[in-house]
Amino acid sequence: MGSATGEAPPSPSSQGGTSRRSRSKSAALPPQGSPRLSRTPALVERKPTLGLPDAHSTIDLRTSVETLRAGDWFYKWTSKGDSVHRRWFWVDTKSYLLVWSSYETYNPHFCGNVRLDDICQVTSRDLSSVDEDGFPKTYHVLLIETRKRVLQLATELKEKCDTWFEALNNVMGFIHRNDMARGALIPD
Repeated sequence: MGSATGEAPPSPSSQGGTSRRSRSKSAALPPQGSPRLSRTPALVERKPTLGLPDAHSTIDLRTSVETLRAGDWFYKWTSKGDSVHRRWFWVDTKSYLLVWSSYETYNPHFCGNVRLDDICQVTSRDLSSVDEDGFPKTYHVLLIETRKRVLQLATELKEKCDTWFEALNNVMGFIHRNDMARGALIPD
């Protein structure tokens, strides 16, 4: 996934994790197929219990919404799973969309989205691979499933993955339990 010279782009952790950049770079992640296909790298699945009515969450709904609304950079696989790109993700609380773009703001030429009420499940896994120098590397992957597709997002930062996993599950739990038309996701 590097350039023609074989040089890999910088990773998010080498840039301070959530540092903001105005350009998208291809990631150094190995492309993965759809999660429904066989997985050759070692994957460790965590149970998606956070945010469900019978589970205790460590962050409240307001903090979850604020975290998702602020946005962050993730690596995103294409829908076919053949390449990976760096994308900015955020939640638009007025239109109830999970949005991604190659920039930190809405870009009309390149912007994708998924309605929050279309999301069926959010799971988290760890993907272990070996980098170009032979050292083990772990990526923390969020799988956001809808009826039509599975969004695969990855980060090198476990804390960021865990925070987004819990925040998305909190918001999804709220949406599936309540009427979205009330506009309750917009903080005061």
